[in-house]
Amino acid sequence: MMQLSLLLLALVTTGVAECRPKAASSGLRDLSAMSTSESSPLPSSSPSLTISPSILALKPSSNPGVSPSISTPSPSAISLPLVANSSTAVTPASTTTGTNSGDQKLSAGCGKGIGSGPAKGKTTAHVTVDSVDRMFIVEPPTTYDSSKPSKLLFLYHYWSGSAEGMAKDWIGMKALDTTNRFIYVAPQGIDKQWRNDHGSDVKFFDAMVSQIGEEYCIDLSGIWSTGLSFGAFMSHVLACERGGEVGGVEGVVVWSGAERVLSAANYTGTCNKQVAYFATHGTSDTTIPYDEGLTALLHVAKADACKVDTPKAPANGSKTYIVTDLDGCSKPVEWVSYDGDHGRYFGEKAGARVPMHVDLAWKFITRFL
Repeated sequence: MMQLSLLLLALVTTGVAECRPKAASSGLRDLSAMSTSESSPLPSSSPSLTISPSILALKPSSNPGVSPSISTPSPSAISLPLVANSSTAVTPASTTTGTNSGDQKLSAGCGKGIGSGPAKGKTTAHVTVDSVDRMFIVEPPTTYDSSKPSKLLFLYHYWSGSAEGMAKDWIGMKALDTTNRFIYVAPQGIDKQWRNDHGSDVKFFDAMVSQIGEEYCIDLSGIWSTGLSFGAFMSHVLACERGGEVGGVEGVVVWSGAERVLSAANYTGTCNKQVAYFATHGTSDTTIPYDEGLTALLHVAKADACKVDTPKAPANGSKTYIVTDLDGCSKPVEWVSYDGDHGRYFGEKAGARVPMHVDLAWKFITRFL
């Protein structure tokens, strides 16, 4: 009996692993060296959510070029970890006021603030949200000019990650940025997580936008959020709760994400904000199932009035990916299905290890420049 108990314990403690990268050189720290407690995407004590039969489950095909099949599970067929959250939706905080310039809404920092040039470089900032001190890192472009509005690009870290880790090389994004149009922002999650308890992390986003807008000249209609894994949950939250708003997000990038930390409890998929959306997911993801990523995509696609066809998936073992641009959308929506597990890395780009298909994500973002 003792041997059986030890065996079961070993199986439980090794069941979930976050971001097992392929071997690569410099860049973000090697996540394969993490312990299970560091790398799990959600705590084992999380409550569960059972998907109702009205939500489609999409299963990737094992044959190349064949669309995933659609099935309707029974109420007990799928049990998902769910992060505790609030019973009410979060009302947007008042954001930095400024002036209109064509289709842009400019922040109060335009024409003043820190002036021109990289006067501060990469800095650490703080803001108080619900009586809690929150930290984030900001880096303006080297050509920053307070008379010209910049866009904001938020990068939300994975479970057990950090703002410092994301800001080290901005996961390869900054290396691809030849426009010098973006101010990069790396927020730090409470206990290295994005639980969004009582909407706290959405409030944190609002507060960062407001504070940064006071110091820098920001186009408040041109804000982007990106995230990896747990950070992808947070980017999806912003798509659903701040999408298309002035001081909200113009678009998001979701690497291996799902709907798990929205502010309203018992969330039913009423993600009704129109927003540009880019997402990638591995067909053999055992940490955040492929079905969950597709369900999140379909909710956004419905809000964007897309003609939703089930995206094709690559064959298992093919080591390929398929890009699907959804048709008829009010805002661009792109899905990248790749043959691989959770958060897989693909070698080097611009001298730093980067997430799967960061180049495709960057190409998507630059459509809006």
